[in-house]
Amino acid sequence: LLHVFGIIAICVTVWSSDVARTAHAKEPAVGVTDTAIVQPFVSETPLFILKVNSKEIDLPDLAKTLETLSPAAQRAYSQVMQQARAGIELLRGLVNDQPIYATVGIPISPTRVPIFVFAKELPPQNAAKLIEFLHRGSKTSACIHGAYVVATPEDSIDIAKSLAASPASSREGIEEAFASVATYPVQVLMLPSSYIWRTVRELSPELPRQLGGGPSRVLTAGVEGAALGIDPAQLRAELVIHSASDSAARDLAAHLPRMLQSVCNAASEIDKGFPAEFSQALLGWLKPQVDGRRIYIRIDGFEKTLANLKLLAFAARAVAEKARRHTNERRFKQIMLAILNYNDANGTLDRKSVV
Repeated sequence: LLHVFGIIAICVTVWSSDVARTAHAKEPAVGVTDTAIVQPFVSETPLFILKVNSKEIDLPDLAKTLETLSPAAQRAYSQVMQQARAGIELLRGLVNDQPIYATVGIPISPTRVPIFVFAKELPPQNAAKLIEFLHRGSKTSACIHGAYVVATPEDSIDIAKSLAASPASSREGIEEAFASVATYPVQVLMLPSSYIWRTVRELSPELPRQLGGGPSRVLTAGVEGAALGIDPAQLRAELVIHSASDSAARDLAAHLPRMLQSVCNAASEIDKGFPAEFSQALLGWLKPQVDGRRIYIRIDGFEKTLANLKLLAFAARAVAEKARRHTNERRFKQIMLAILNYNDANGTLDRKSVV
């Protein structure tokens, strides 16, 4: 009897494993579907890929947090949020709750940047409404291209011809980048081409002082790609940097605080009113963590994020206050100089004469 139960258990286990493998095979891995959708629009030139999950995106409720503001400011905030939520609802209806994608390429000229915004598998009625909406009141080219509704900011461009001129290429890392921030409604991928980093290594073997100095390989090997996930409703974000190796990830993570500090120092050199509190707030907020060849920088927790935003807002106000004081000092010096020049020219500062 025990032998019979043992055989039955083995058969059930094998059958369950086969069913699980079959079910898993039918479900595409995270990132595979997104990669397949964006692939026709990915050539050697795109630097960024954007995905917005229209069904999941929402805005934060900051009404209680902003209770200390004036009634006028609260009303203005309420109006902005109402308009923004109405815009999101309109967008959801136009794209039938499907994700929206975009690719942004290397600028072709100072006035032309290749940008394509697209959605897939829309009902014909939704596709027609979306194209009509894109054409309305804006200089935009939009059309149905295969299984996609495609738009670009340039109003005189032939989308099909433009896509044919930059044929799709197989870019590594897209699937991995999508998968690393799959839980976020907004996903931004940065995929620098190999020739971009090669150019950096050849022309600039050392990083400039404003980026912390040191060999440029800390950046070119440390950033094979990056993915930024954003959840506006929860004030949550995560930056995942994919490095060439575990050691490259550790080197870049160690360099990032110095790079950020150098950028802030450069800003303070340009504008003497730039406060040290701003850089300290950023350094305290953005703490990289290394896991293998990935670097994670997380901004998580609604209350913690609000506290950090308030700190940054305070630093921003400090920047504005110092700039205002600097402007007033400059104006006062100009007034004093004008008075001295008047005295030199007229030999008197008689009040009637000045008036």
